[in-house]
Amino acid sequence: MQCGVDLEPFTIIFNAALAWWYYVGRRNGEAIAQALKTIEIAPNHFFAYWVLGSAYALAGRHEEAITTLQEGIKVSGFVPHLQGELGRVFAVAGLVEEAREVLAALHEKAGKEYISAVNHAKIYAGLGEIDLLFAWIEKAFEERSVKLPYFMIDPCLDQYVSDPRFVDVMQRMGLLDRNI
Repeated sequence: MQCGVDLEPFTIIFNAALAWWYYVGRRNGEAIAQALKTIEIAPNHFFAYWVLGSAYALAGRHEEAITTLQEGIKVSGFVPHLQGELGRVFAVAGLVEEAREVLAALHEKAGKEYISAVNHAKIYAGLGEIDLLFAWIEKAFEERSVKLPYFMIDPCLDQYVSDPRFVDVMQRMGLLDRNI
């Protein structure tokens, strides 16, 4: 991605993806800087807001994370991925009622259109409701959500990587050697 940005510095997807790779690489400061740069280039790009909000949350900067995610939702509309992340951040910030409101809105929207189970799983991860987290991860696996492999490497799940359910899903997706 860095090569892409070097060759095409104003290509939004390269910039946003580089921010995301920094985030999942646990290079949080670089993720924040790159996401801010991406938003400067493309102020309506929801993915850059998602990465920035996620990176702020990982840094414990919950107010900035919430404000960023809300701004992303404002400029891009109801993007389930942003909604799920906002619910997760509300939860980790101790705003459980707000997290549950976002969860309820996702459930309602899912009754009318496809919403990846990953978005629900995110909120349950933030709430620390582990059995529901893994139930929704399993649902995402069953629906073959394209978001699931990316979610499974998200730093927000680091505390669950030793859980046998996590290992099982990673193995079934082919992302982890079965001999581990």
